[in-house]
Amino acid sequence: MSDIDKRLVANDKMNSPQDNVAVMAEVSASGSLSLKQRVMARVYFIHAIKRVFNPAYLRVVSLGIIHGVLFSVISANNIIVNMPNALKVREVFRFIISAFAHTEFLVQVIIPAGLIVTFFIIRDILAKIYGRDADYKHASQRAFAKI
Repeated sequence: MSDIDKRLVANDKMNSPQDNVAVMAEVSASGSLSLKQRVMARVYFIHAIKRVFNPAYLRVVSLGIIHGVLFSVISANNIIVNMPNALKVREVFRFIISAFAHTEFLVQVIIPAGLIVTFFIIRDILAKIYGRDADYKHASQRAFAKI
């Protein structure tokens, strides 16, 4: 019996997903695991992947990427120089609409994408604050029903 088999027999239940992923990687070539152990190794592997690729983390990272691309394409200094007085709300609104309408297509795509990602991040934060269910299977159905 190999060291891996002895460890699995002695410890039928894996301690953590990371342990099981390591064991699965070690024995993938040997094929010496039982069916139950192989299935559980895959379950823990999928669990570890889901923890790494958590939808909330992916949304924050994507928002960072969107902001990086946006600020590499536009010049914030020129926007601030050309912007009217902030106290004149109607003129500021007209300026924003005009600037958006007359900008490059990439910026016109990135700004709504950033707003959508921001909406989902705020929704996640509010779900955490108010203790709502945080599974993402049917989140789109619940998001519009509760708003």
